[in-house]
Amino acid sequence: MQSLSGFHLPFSRNFIFRQGFLRSSEVFFCPLIKIGSLNNYEQYRFRSDFAPRRVKHRKAHKGRVPVRTGGSTKGNTVVYGDYGLRVKDGVRLSSSQLTAAWQAIKRKIKVIKGSQVWMRVFPDIPVTSKGNETRMGKGKGSFEYWACRVPLNKIVFEVGGGGIRREVAKDALRLASDKLPVKTEFVEARKVDIIQNI
Repeated sequence: MQSLSGFHLPFSRNFIFRQGFLRSSEVFFCPLIKIGSLNNYEQYRFRSDFAPRRVKHRKAHKGRVPVRTGGSTKGNTVVYGDYGLRVKDGVRLSSSQLTAAWQAIKRKIKVIKGSQVWMRVFPDIPVTSKGNETRMGKGKGSFEYWACRVPLNKIVFEVGGGGIRREVAKDALRLASDKLPVKTEFVEARKVDIIQNI
């Protein structure tokens, strides 16, 4: 087995030394996400999409996108940043779609010092699928991807900080909306006038 950074890997190619990375035939291991540890060696796996670190159940029911009938407006307004991207329909967004939108925003606003992006949803629902023309039975399908259910008028992304201009924020969120399979709208944070009694 090849040595890595002057150290030998005595027991498994799935474990690497803290200072290097290993490319095997099956999986690409790099020092980005810590999976486990054993003495001075730690196992890392490259993950390009958003995914939860751990879940209680390996599979889940399909469920439905929630429809708010009681007048709830939770998550419908911009809270953390100055501008936001709001969905106009209830939709289930996959991890790869959110990752693509996130990267598009980061790529656009990275030139503005102090700018930030917030994601108000997170894909934590495992989606499974079975092949076409498969006979009934044989259990639930295998895991395919992570997803999240987003209700109507929910804010998905927010940008702000660093004195980001409205035009730049709108363009960044427009690029993100192109990655999502749902109609969206650009919203701004409400400016509340604070009057102090002297």
